[in-house]
Amino acid sequence: MGLRTLSMDLIGCNRGLENRYCINDTEAMGLNSKLPEFYKEWRADIAICNLSKFEALRVLELKGDFTEIPDFIPQLKHLVYLRITSFYLKMLPVSIGLLYNLQTLILNCFSLQDLPESIGDLANLQFLNIQSSKVKKLSKSLCLLSNLLRLDIRSDQLEEVPLDLRNLTNLRELTILSNRIQALPSAICHLHRLEELKLLPIRGSVKNNYKLNYVPHDHVNFSAIKTMAAWLRVRSIDWLKDMNNLEGKLSIEGLEKMRNLVDAYANLGNKCKLETLDLCWDSVLGNKCKLETLDLCWDSGNYEFPYDAKSELILSLRKGYDGRSVGVDEVDFFLLKCLQPHPNLKKLLVRWYPSARIPEWMRHPSSLDSIQEVLLECCVNIQLLPFGKLHTLKHLKIQTCSSIRVIQLEQLSSQLEKLQILQCGHLELITGLGNLVKLATLKISSCKNLKSLTMDGLQLVGSTEPIGDSSHEMPQICRQSISALTRLEIEDCDLLHVLPDGLIPSGPCYVRVRGCRCHDI
Repeated sequence: MGLRTLSMDLIGCNRGLENRYCINDTEAMGLNSKLPEFYKEWRADIAICNLSKFEALRVLELKGDFTEIPDFIPQLKHLVYLRITSFYLKMLPVSIGLLYNLQTLILNCFSLQDLPESIGDLANLQFLNIQSSKVKKLSKSLCLLSNLLRLDIRSDQLEEVPLDLRNLTNLRELTILSNRIQALPSAICHLHRLEELKLLPIRGSVKNNYKLNYVPHDHVNFSAIKTMAAWLRVRSIDWLKDMNNLEGKLSIEGLEKMRNLVDAYANLGNKCKLETLDLCWDSVLGNKCKLETLDLCWDSGNYEFPYDAKSELILSLRKGYDGRSVGVDEVDFFLLKCLQPHPNLKKLLVRWYPSARIPEWMRHPSSLDSIQEVLLECCVNIQLLPFGKLHTLKHLKIQTCSSIRVIQLEQLSSQLEKLQILQCGHLELITGLGNLVKLATLKISSCKNLKSLTMDGLQLVGSTEPIGDSSHEMPQICRQSISALTRLEIEDCDLLHVLPDGLIPSGPCYVRVRGCRCHDI
């Protein structure tokens, strides 16, 4: 018999003799015209098939309300793909181990409680997916599947992972979704070829308090890891130093608890594939050198685990030993200096940074050579924009930086497309708007002391710190209107009397000005 692929919905199916199944809805079998005529028997919308005769079957999908696997399945020796969906199925038969050619096994079975020991006989299995709410432990024989490349287990009752899981030396992708596991399984640290790791709670069951304890040891080898989604409670981040293939997003919260700089060496500068780095003083942190986003955050906030994130590793720092005698402000400065990312970074977020000092890598344009988006939020002691001329910068947001009095936009890239300045209560002057020839969106809100906007630049005198990169000359400022501007919003700036000539373009533009001393528009 030549049929290779079969998809069957056995809901409402009545079992007859000799492995014959009668289905009242012929379309439910998914056979349609693909089944040869000698396999069809049409009698008042009833299809009868002798399923044991499909010797050549390679792909089989079964869906129904059955409580046990049909007897014919172990006879299909040539199966390479088997998917079973059943709410009531509790056990797989021992005979499942006879499917020695099977490469993919997907079990979407809510009531499944365990796997038989014979699962270890599936020597060619490469992908195993188990979705159940009853599985508490994994069969040790699962660890015999030496050719397994992908393992995906989702059970809110799963409590532990067998130590012998480290024998799956060819494993490339591992997903474990459970609410009962309390610590990162030590067996995972021995999977030296692992490229993708996801350790998350079940959606909707655990929200903000799900964290796995992790104590690194001498045998940790995550050097092959590319993507990782987990929320780990750790004392240091130095074990990240060899994970140079890391991609996606790395978040680290609670940086204010890290007082030992030796523990902070994560070698972020070599992680050129990391897309997002989120560093948060008492909150969440980010990525590395394939890193395209760096989020540096000091201080806590409400955080909901991004369940749908493709790859996010969240490290929650516990209070560790304070091995230094330097002051708190110095510690945070040197910590930020130590967390310099790779120049490939696309997005930088600095939140709740408590120091007024800025490390050199933030001043020098070559350190952020690919940056496209920057957020400064609640950095209450920073007095001036800390960046040099970032030629690739397109989006800048400055929020609740209460010590900034002057913002010199002439030191930024003329390629900037979106600028937001919000809730900077001591800000008095913004200069260099005429330099932003590609600016499309400008929003200034709740800057109560803002008195002046200028199209020209201004060289400040008496600054205690250099502005940007001192090796670059001040740019020539365009005095014409910002022709690219399509949206202008200025709100609740009580002392702002007038808008500069040329700010509002002659072309179509959404303009909203209110809560200012200049006329509302």
